[in-house]
Amino acid sequence: MTRAGLPDLVRAFQAKSLAERAAVQPLLDAEAVLRRELERLSDHEKAARSDLTALVRLGAHGGDVIWEAWLDRQRKKLNSQLARVLAEKVEAMHALRQSEGQRAAAEKLLEMERMAARKAGQAGQDRERQEIAAQRFYSARL
Repeated sequence: MTRAGLPDLVRAFQAKSLAERAAVQPLLDAEAVLRRELERLSDHEKAARSDLTALVRLGAHGGDVIWEAWLDRQRKKLNSQLARVLAEKVEAMHALRQSEGQRAAAEKLLEMERMAARKAGQAGQDRERQEIAAQRFYSARL
């Protein structure tokens, strides 16, 4: 890696980091939707259990068993989808952390390179000043 290519490397890692971040966002959104759906399902279950007359009416026709089976199927389906999304999110977050680390390292290298260049420029200026001062000193003595 040449010094001239360092800014390009930083830009490449910044772009990669943005792409990884963009890949994570839909997973976070899907996770939030599934968690809300699970919460809504639990709320329906609590509401139905608190309404005793509806429960008795359902039980008289076997509807309570059917409703419980439906509730279990829905919960299993949502939990399965949530598990899949969470697994994908773990992988995406790992890739995001890795790309963020690469970006930070490249930016640090670029900053160190710029500081070294400034120091080298400052040292060159100091040498020039010393040479000018020495020339003036010796010319004044002659």
